[in-house]
Formats: sequence, structure tokens, C-alpha cells
Amino acid sequence: MNYEDTPQVFAHWNETLPGVAFHYDTTTPLELTRTYVEYLFSNYPVGSLEMRPINLAEPSSVLDARSQSLQRLFESFPSRKFVLVGDTSSSTLLTAYPQIAQQFPQQLACIFIRNTTATDSDDKLPYDTSAFKNVNSSQYFFYTHPTDLLDLDIAGGQCVNQSIPQNVTFSEQGGPLRL
Repeated sequence: MNYEDTPQVFAHWNETLPGVAFHYDTTTPLELTRTYVEYLFSNYPVGSLEMRPINLAEPSSVLDARSQSLQRLFESFPSRKFVLVGDTSSSTLLTAYPQIAQQFPQQLACIFIRNTTATDSDDKLPYDTSAFKNVNSSQYFFYTHPTDLLDLDIAGGQCVNQSIPQNVTFSEQGGPLRL
């Protein structure tokens, strides 16, 4: 299984996590909306979807929109536990996820971030993990391949695969020099 097999991980969670519900949140540009939605719902479990068109003239609006969307979601379902999934190519997510983890610690089950610089040779962009400094390290996991997530007991509170080394420096990482 490689990183493109992420839909199988979601299917596994759909079958094994009691009462699981999926909510997808994206900043996909409007022009790609139809393609994105068709791909999403033909490959991943059905769930609710929130799309926000990105405004490149106002980059901070993307971060604010993601944070506000997450806050609305957590406030709308106060008795749910959430698993947040993303990757290091999204700087907004690397800030918003730790922020929501600190704001709603009792509702957060796990944060899973795929380290794209470890698997995508074309990914030369650095990413910043400093926002994770104040998040409980047992609640987040930077993974490389979807198989890193398959044997975790998420319902039992296991978010970290101990066999995968973590290299979170709480600073800028990755990039052309692979720091």
C-alpha cells in the first residue's frame, strides 16, 4: 500500500470505528469543485462536505476559514470525538489543527499528518511544526504511508504508531535540504 491508498484506510475506519461519521473540509478552488467532489465520493466513505473557495488575494482568509469551520464543527457536535487528517503541504492545517486541539482537548481523538516531504520527491516546500509544541504528543502522529495508521486503536486512544520515528522539531522542517 502506498500513500495513494488512503481511501482504504478510510474504508477500514468506516468498518471498524463505532459510530464513525466523516466530514470533509477543503479549500479546493471553485474551478475544481466538480472534479474534487466526484473523486472524493467515489473513493472515500460518504460524509458531509464543506468547501470554501480560496481567495489568493487574502491568504489569511484561508487560515481563518479553516479555523472557523473546525470550530463550528466541534461546537455543533460537542459529544463527538474527532480524528483530523491532513498533510504537511497545507500550512493552514498545520496551524489550525493544533489550535483546535488546544481549544477542544476533550473532543480530539487524534491528528494524523502525512509527511509529504518523506514520500513525494517533488515536494521541496518546508513545513512548520511549531504550532504542535503545546499539543499532547500522544494525540498527533506524522505518518509516511497509510499502512502506518491501520493497526492503531483509535477508539482506545492510540494515535501514535511507535514503530515509526517522529521527527517533529517544532520549527520549520523539510524543504530542499530535508531538515
